[in-house]
Amino acid sequence: MLEFDAQIEIFRDALHRYRYSVQWDQLTEPGGAGPLKALRDSIEEDQNLKIIHVIGHGVKGADRFLHLVPPSGKTSVHTNLKTLCENAQTVCSNASHRELLIALDVCHAGAAIDGLRLEESDHIWFAAAATPSEGTLKGHFTTALAMALEDIADGKVIIDPGQKFVKMSVLREIFAEHFESLMTAEGVKTPKSKFLGKWTTSPEPDSKIIPNPRFSPGAKQLSEARATINPAMREYLDAGLDVGHFHDRVGRNFTGRRSILDKLGNWLNEAPDGPELQIVTGSAGVGKSTVMGAIVLTQHPHIGQIESYQKAIRMLRQRFPQSLREARPQGPVAAVHARQRRFEEIVGSFIEQLRPQIAPTPPDVRDHDAFIAWIALAPAPPLLILDALDESINPSHISDTLLRGLMQAGLQRGRPVCRLLVAGRNADADQRMMFVRLEQSALAHDEQNLDKTPPEELLTDLTCFLQRELEAVESAVPAQTVRTIVEQTASVLSDTDRGSGYGAFMVAALFARYLERAGLLRDLGDANEIVLDRIPQSLPAVLEMDLANEQLASSPGDRRAVLAALAHTKGEGMPDSVIDLFARRVFGASMELNTVDLLAQSTDIKVYLRTDVDPSSGEVLFRLFHQGLADHLVKHPRNPPTRRSGHVL
Repeated sequence: MLEFDAQIEIFRDALHRYRYSVQWDQLTEPGGAGPLKALRDSIEEDQNLKIIHVIGHGVKGADRFLHLVPPSGKTSVHTNLKTLCENAQTVCSNASHRELLIALDVCHAGAAIDGLRLEESDHIWFAAAATPSEGTLKGHFTTALAMALEDIADGKVIIDPGQKFVKMSVLREIFAEHFESLMTAEGVKTPKSKFLGKWTTSPEPDSKIIPNPRFSPGAKQLSEARATINPAMREYLDAGLDVGHFHDRVGRNFTGRRSILDKLGNWLNEAPDGPELQIVTGSAGVGKSTVMGAIVLTQHPHIGQIESYQKAIRMLRQRFPQSLREARPQGPVAAVHARQRRFEEIVGSFIEQLRPQIAPTPPDVRDHDAFIAWIALAPAPPLLILDALDESINPSHISDTLLRGLMQAGLQRGRPVCRLLVAGRNADADQRMMFVRLEQSALAHDEQNLDKTPPEELLTDLTCFLQRELEAVESAVPAQTVRTIVEQTASVLSDTDRGSGYGAFMVAALFARYLERAGLLRDLGDANEIVLDRIPQSLPAVLEMDLANEQLASSPGDRRAVLAALAHTKGEGMPDSVIDLFARRVFGASMELNTVDLLAQSTDIKVYLRTDVDPSSGEVLFRLFHQGLADHLVKHPRNPPTRRSGHVL
């Protein structure tokens, strides 16, 4: 119809970006039998038909069904939209390879899909512009759908490049934002658009309607490999071993903590009935998860069996002490990164990982007594690795109930029921007492406190680490000046490592990135004095220094607002749409903020981010890479701390 030509053109252009061929038909003859009858034939016969879009005027006929009104105004059996939807549903349920999206932009569109009962085999999705009692306005439903498709094509929505197609729920959410905006601009209440399909099942079924413009076969292979890993271990595999969480730590530039790794390697090689408990403690960013990651990546059998990771793991082994290179699990292995995980989730994750490694049937419930009794049946004590205990939900309960329960079971039997490797901060009295109680319950134990690394070892490791970091930075500064910067920075950080409450390696890594991003090594002028004057002594100090950097494309205020939003993340992370909402409405980001660009394209805050993928929608989830950053930004979300705040930078 001529009054909707503009909306049709916009929708057609959006579909062309996905390489769809588009055919439009218009009701012209009396009764409208021709085009709609031909459409029904196409639904049955055209195997390539993916999307059906209907726009026009809808009315309930004498038969009480919703009809598309032809120019003559005379409805017939062929203009019945309910029948059209039912026919499409039948075709899709009888052919597993068929899938359709039917979008109805007509008044009372919901009447055409009300009462349809979709079965598991129905590969069909319905989008209706309004409920049975509501009208539509100016084709805005079609315009909003087109805008959502354009946003996806333009990369304004961050979708896992390992997903070949876009989840339909993502399309729905983006559409809803545009539809609301269009109707608000008209000054009218937004109709309640209706969606029917498997939109709410979890995980949402894959769809083959909207191709992912950012799809990469390599990313798909990596995504599939990562998906086979238990979620509680993916912290160590963020983006593939050598980037993400372990970029320049367990990856190509792993340096430091050699003595700790050597001790743990010897412990792993001891007889299964040796000391059953090893505790790794230290301040935030001191390297606890780096050490634990080295153990997980080299000892967990599931990771070692995945082809995508085998080469990287072989390379990692060569960087570690001989004792750890030679270590091989003597019994089952399970690992959990406990950040934001509850007691039941931790026990459940251990069970799922150990299920193929222990012959007896595991307990059905996530009960610690049943779990302990089950693993006691293993031929050799399992190695259980629990990282970031302090970042779990109710860590004292987890330690006193589950971990001490494991140790006490060993005391009762006179032999360990498992070998337990636990890591967490010991920054306050409660955390320290929690570990004391755990040690008292064990047959034998040892503690590796990374804050007590010998000063000469820490200085040597920091120097080596920083040298490798800065070698990768484009620099116009003479090599001797770089060497001076490295030595002075390593000296300052090794002296303050024990008193700052933050690990020297993390501060060093972020400071090296700051020097690169601020361009301080590209100037032959006073780089030496400027850099040496800015050596930070804590994680908040280097963060605040970087946030104040005016050399980046984004503004300091916008960067802080986005990071403050991320500091409040729970679970695996936030999608970009939620981050944008929090940054703007809660933390005062400017109108110029481009959240998607800042998260996915720009490098301005990339160093602080970790990503995951929502299995139900395919959306990329973001979070901060370390709890220490989150703690600081929760306390100071809008402005840097002042001396009066009592927070020393």
